[in-house]
Amino acid sequence: MTIVRFRLAALMPVVLSACATPVTPRYSVGTDNVLALKAMNTNGVYVGDIAEPAQDDVKCRGIGRVRMQDDLTHAAYIRRALADELKVAGAYASQPARVTITGELASIDSSSGLGSNKGRWSMTLNLRSSNGATMTVASDYNFRSGFSAPAACNNVAQAFVPAMQDLIGKAIASPAFATLVR
Repeated sequence: MTIVRFRLAALMPVVLSACATPVTPRYSVGTDNVLALKAMNTNGVYVGDIAEPAQDDVKCRGIGRVRMQDDLTHAAYIRRALADELKVAGAYASQPARVTITGELASIDSSSGLGSNKGRWSMTLNLRSSNGATMTVASDYNFRSGFSAPAACNNVAQAFVPAMQDLIGKAIASPAFATLVR
């Protein structure tokens, strides 16, 4: 009986952690991104559909899938984030707009660095403009994950917002982005 209790006690943290679903926070705009957009002095930009990647099954250790806030897909989260950046910068327009940006989340993956304290979000985003311009931006955002699965997976979810700010910031900093919004 003591062995059974010990085994149950040892399994409880694993069972309980498997029930925890890490959820990303809502997106918050990046100050540097907004300033860079304002410096472009553009307006009338609408963000259309961002297509889902062929494979979008971001999981964290044994805990399971990392959920996006408001039950959005990763691509829908990116669409909303880019639109929010443009809105705060005063560059966004509803339909009909002067220019519409659409795209595809080509890839997305995360790692909680099993056995280490290193985590990473990796994303590649293809953007197209109604003016014919295109660009691709990729980002590897590194963060501290944690050793235990629940802590590491929570950190994966929490790191998604700064990873998204980094991806959008790299896109905006590219000379190709200015061509997209002309």
